[in-house]
Amino acid sequence: MRVIGLTKGQFSLLDMVQAVQAQTGPADVTVSTWTIAESDSKRVAEFLAGGSFRSFTLVIDRSFPSRYPQYCAGVLEIFGAEAIRMTRTHAKFALIGNDDWRISVRTSMNLNLNPNPRCEQFELDDDPEIYRFFEEYVGELMVAVPAGLDVDGGTLHAEFKAIFAGEAVAARERQEQEGFTAQLNRWLDE
Repeated sequence: MRVIGLTKGQFSLLDMVQAVQAQTGPADVTVSTWTIAESDSKRVAEFLAGGSFRSFTLVIDRSFPSRYPQYCAGVLEIFGAEAIRMTRTHAKFALIGNDDWRISVRTSMNLNLNPNPRCEQFELDDDPEIYRFFEEYVGELMVAVPAGLDVDGGTLHAEFKAIFAGEAVAARERQEQEGFTAQLNRWLDE
């Protein structure tokens, strides 16, 4: 199933994740975003404490600690360093998964409601192959990048280059032969 939509800024990415999770039941959640506010962290903490989120992984832009140093201690306390990976990103997506569901959300929305509402787009897919595509990327980050919010720029630059260059070649070749990327390539060749 796929749902594609535009909003007038009525809800945030975290609102969407919460709505999906209400349908799937308790789930492991991964979010990639450019930034996170203190209020977002507290909402996620409530979902974790209540059992709605079984786990939470945060992929966040490397600039977050310098832009919002006042939030870093709280984010680390709530999620733990092991659940956080920094990289060079502006990608906004969420994965909501459990034994029965593999939901991917891709969007222009921020994690929280924008105080200046604007048109935002989203794509929600119940598709294990799309989910796996994003899950493999996050898995590479989890291995390549040290945990937490205190990672030097040189390490992050090397990680970014490795994932999107040399080390990603094998994964890309595998995906070209099987899975979602292969389907896209066959469709493009037709």
